[in-house]
Amino acid sequence: MIRSIAWVVIGLLTLAILVSSQESIAQKKDTLAVLKKFPKPDRKGAPPLGHTATIGAKINFPKMFVLTITKVEPAFFSPGSSVTVYYQLINRSARVAHGYVRVDFQGQENKGHSALVANLPAGSLTAGLVKLQSPPVCYTYVVEGTYFQTATPGITRNKPQQITNMAYDIMVLGTSADIIDNDKDFMDDGLEHHLLEKFRPYFKFSIDEGIEQYAPAWPLWYIGHSQAGANFSNQFRTQCEPVAGFDQASLVSSATALLTLNNPVLGASSLKDNKAKTDYHLIAGNEAEHGSPWADVRSSRKVGLYGHVVPVVLSGPGDYKRGQVFGCAPDASNRLFYKVEYWQFFGYNFAHHKILDLGVTDHQSDWTTVQLLIDAANESIVSVFHYVHGIELRFDILPGMTLVPGSGDGGMGKLFGTITGSNAAAFQPSTDIASKAGSAIKDNAYLRLFREDENSPFTHPVVYIENGSHEFWPTESGKVGTTIATETFFTPLHNGDDRENSYFTDTPPNLGEVENPLPETNAAQVILQYNGYWGCYNLANPPPPGPTLHTEWTYPFNSTYYPALLTFLED
Repeated sequence: MIRSIAWVVIGLLTLAILVSSQESIAQKKDTLAVLKKFPKPDRKGAPPLGHTATIGAKINFPKMFVLTITKVEPAFFSPGSSVTVYYQLINRSARVAHGYVRVDFQGQENKGHSALVANLPAGSLTAGLVKLQSPPVCYTYVVEGTYFQTATPGITRNKPQQITNMAYDIMVLGTSADIIDNDKDFMDDGLEHHLLEKFRPYFKFSIDEGIEQYAPAWPLWYIGHSQAGANFSNQFRTQCEPVAGFDQASLVSSATALLTLNNPVLGASSLKDNKAKTDYHLIAGNEAEHGSPWADVRSSRKVGLYGHVVPVVLSGPGDYKRGQVFGCAPDASNRLFYKVEYWQFFGYNFAHHKILDLGVTDHQSDWTTVQLLIDAANESIVSVFHYVHGIELRFDILPGMTLVPGSGDGGMGKLFGTITGSNAAAFQPSTDIASKAGSAIKDNAYLRLFREDENSPFTHPVVYIENGSHEFWPTESGKVGTTIATETFFTPLHNGDDRENSYFTDTPPNLGEVENPLPETNAAQVILQYNGYWGCYNLANPPPPGPTLHTEWTYPFNSTYYPALLTFLED
């Protein structure tokens, strides 16, 4: 009889354990579906400034209590400002509940606030709010809510038991639940694409002793017609030693193999594994140097062209300086801008005005760029940057400036227009911007813009491209001189007079960020992360590294790479 009773007890206990286990499984499947009620920004316009919230519930057990943070106000706010957090607590237990809800910013737990919960009947809910001050930092904020149960009403009267909590993610710069931000730079990827389309440049190639011999090239095609090399002496960059196992055949099958080099002397060839500029080199073949056929370039209108967009916060456009990382917190004295960048790849830099007939300025590969600073409030151009042999030519569009359609360049037609700046009169075709006098007047001379038709706005910067050496000029004026002994040699012409091969570019793919390349192009990862040089051959003018190792590349404020790479960036 005793044995029978024991078996009954054991059976009942086993049943209770099974029921409890099944209830726990059910609890784990019970994820709150919280409505995301934030307004979706108009991707043709700027999202609101400041910070916004995305709900992500994390529910602890038991299931007797469910805490939900339902809203954070204001939806957009600046660091250090007052924030109101709304919550809802459901009592699913069979008894009256006592306790409190505590709300904190993650990492700021000692600065949180609590709301008392007393005499909450079984099967009922309560809603309340807690006021916080947001931390004075720029990053992804997480608001954490936790319900603590006590035996009797009060916060400090007895030892509380943590029952349930959840997290509420706060993003910055207008990011919300409706925004896709795969490169995690706190901008909607759709907005980035829209900006790259709206401001894409017009390329005017030039004739100098013939048409351009080295047309735009696809980087992956270039890699597939190269082999990986290394320079261990760091003295004569023409002497690149091939790296075993990374010949042309291996790079044709997988360009990303270039990111897997790991020499004991040079280290890893990927920025993800080695935040430094290394002496790995691509040893390109002759076919790779000449780029794509001109017919293909004109048809595609984006061969070797890539985009990059990042938000920057400035007190005004004049505060922008290349090679810097900017804050993320718009407030009464700071405004949100968009930095829109276009990067163009060529297989060879041929300065056919050879210094002493040695071609000492020639080198394999070229990365060139034109960039814009856009006011996020109305998507207007405030500044345009053309880069020439490491020299920045900047034009700031000031109030009162007027664009004159069909002006300049011998009358380019009504689709082209010119804005005249303060240094226009002094800036001539003979101006050497590398000289002291030329450097003083290189900025704010002329800006040429293009529009798609006579009913469209002038939103596309015109680029005058040097023949052979591919530098990006704002007009046909200006040159760069190099003096050897007593003789000065100048760069090739950039008259923009090759009408057959000039074109209005198509929207380029968005590269994304070093940490998070975007899938718009399968070249993004190697372009962003390869930390070596994109060529080998040169005599005195080394080939360039990739865009992310240039000061012209603007890193987002949350980048973990910029601090380590600062000393490796070049103009």
